[in-house]
Amino acid sequence: MPGWRPSFFAEIDPFCCRFLARTFPNVQNYGDVTVPRAWPAVDLLVASPPCQSFSSTGNRRGLD
Repeated sequence: MPGWRPSFFAEIDPFCCRFLARTFPNVQNYGDVTVPRAWPAVDLLVASPPCQSFSSTGNRRGLD
């Protein structure tokens, strides 16, 4: 979306971390969101449960 850019990521899956590092080489990945830290200020925070469990990779089992 024009005008929007990521400030940081909080990703722990190794494959996804590599993808983000290649796609957004100048954006920090803070890893585990459950680790207390001072997060950077942002205008919009977007978060979701891990999508793998909702995809065909996770056999669409949701949060089970």
